[in-house]
Amino acid sequence: MDQLLYQAVQLHQSRPLAEAERLYLQLQASRPADYQLLHLLALLRFHQGRHHEALQYGDAALKLQPAAAETISNRALSLQALGRPARTLMAFDGH
Repeated sequence: MDQLLYQAVQLHQSRPLAEAERLYLQLQASRPADYQLLHLLALLRFHQGRHHEALQYGDAALKLQPAAAETISNRALSLQALGRPARTLMAFDGH
């Protein structure tokens, strides 16, 4: 993990989410197809309560790594937060 991404993850974990967001988005500008970064952006959006955006980033990450359990799980949590229980169960089946 490079230094800037490491710093963003540390900020995310300690909860200054706006600063973590700034770094993630800065990294995304030069790495739009980076699975790890897309997954982290999805997780950040979930923590911010921005569940629709969390789904968008999660879906983009899953296009790169369709069997990524942590992203599938986080996607299901976003669907649940949006009140989509049937879609939540389907998320675990890969639908």
